[in-house]
Parts: sequence; structure tokens; C-alpha cells
Amino acid sequence: MKTLRQVFLVLSLLVIASGMTFAQRGPRTSNGGKDSSANPANSGNWRHHDGQHHFGLSDSCWRVFLSDLPEDVAGTLTGAIEQIKDIKANIQTLRDSLRAERKEKDTAEVRAIWNKIRDLVAKGRDDNKLIDDIIRKYHELLVKVRRECDSDRKGGSVGLKVSPIMPNPATTKAHFSYTINAEENVMITISDQMGNVVKKVFDGQAEVGEHAVELDLNGLKPGMYLLRIQAGPDINTLKLMIAGTN
Repeated sequence: MKTLRQVFLVLSLLVIASGMTFAQRGPRTSNGGKDSSANPANSGNWRHHDGQHHFGLSDSCWRVFLSDLPEDVAGTLTGAIEQIKDIKANIQTLRDSLRAERKEKDTAEVRAIWNKIRDLVAKGRDDNKLIDDIIRKYHELLVKVRRECDSDRKGGSVGLKVSPIMPNPATTKAHFSYTINAEENVMITISDQMGNVVKKVFDGQAEVGEHAVELDLNGLKPGMYLLRIQAGPDINTLKLMIAGTN
């Protein structure tokens, strides 16, 4: 019976973790990286990226959006987002502790750690719902700020085009290229299938034109990964398979 409870808890954690990866991802995209958050029907797909973009808004436009919200709502939203980041970090720390206690076979401590993780997952679920509710309620404002702010800074789509990864599967090295039609901040990361960033490839300003990118895959275990390229509001995600060396 105890084993069944543990299996159920592990499955629950995996489900919640997949929802909590919004703290590392941008908006879900389709059709070559177009932002799906512009459609209220896709509200369940909103994701928050803790780097350069927030629900499809650049960092500067996100501050404009927050300033247009009622002060208490803006405070609640930013507080919930920060709490999600802290929860993810705390859960990772507890997982590390869990592995250590299992080696020591300290059953009581293992149970205590599981309880802490369960409480954090529940808190993260509540914060996730709170963030979604606020964004859903102020969706029209978000779209308005996106349109006007992008217009003011002559931003918007940068026409991101990405070539296939070669070779794929890869072992220790691979390469691809991307092309943009406007100068913009570009972030390139490699994530595991849970959405956890395992390698930051590039984060900086990129000029108009084509850019070749070399991927150093040393240190990454064999398996499936996601290569995420974000240029301004445009996002493209490619699957990357890393094969074991002979």
C-alpha cells in the first residue's frame, strides 16, 4: 500500500512539474513561432518566461503592462510569479536531499521530505491558477499593451527562421542557423523534456541577417532535448536527439 501511495505521488509531481515549467518557457507557439496568447481561446496555454519575455511582452513592455494594472493586482501577479520560481528551486533542493536520505535509508526523513514536496506542489498549483486567472481577466489589456508597445518600439515579429539541426541525432557537437529581419535580443537554450534548462547557448543582442550557431553537447546525457530559440517575441523550438558515443 505504501508503495502504491509513493507511485501515485511521483506521478502527481510529474504532472504538476509539467505545468510549473511555465516559469522557464515563453508562450506556446505554433505556425513558425507565432504567439498563441493573442487568442483568448488559448488562455490555458499561457506560459511565463523569467528571462526576456513575459506572456509575449518584452521586458520593457511587461513593465508597461504592470503599470497599467491596479496596484494590488500587479503586486499579486509579480509576487505569485516570484513564488513559483522559489518553489521550483526549493523542490529541486528537496529532491537532492531525498536522494541522500534514501542512500542512508532514513525512512522517517524520506517521509518528511515527501510531505514538504507535496506541500510545495500544492502551493505551486495555487499560484499557477492565480496567475492564469489574472492574465485571463486582463487579457484585453495585455493585447493592447503588446500592440501599442511593439508599435512604439517598432518591434513585433522579427521574422525568425531556423534551419534544421545537423547532425541530428548528435553526439558531442551539432550546428544550425537562424535568420532575423530586425536587430533583437536572442536567447538560445537547451532543455530536457520536463522543460528544465540544461544549457544556455546564447543570450544577447543579434544583428539583422543569418547567424550560424555551434552547439557544444559535451556533458549532456543521451536522450531527447528541446532547442529553444527566442528572438524578440518570436519563438521556435526544435527537437534534438543526443546519442551515446560508441
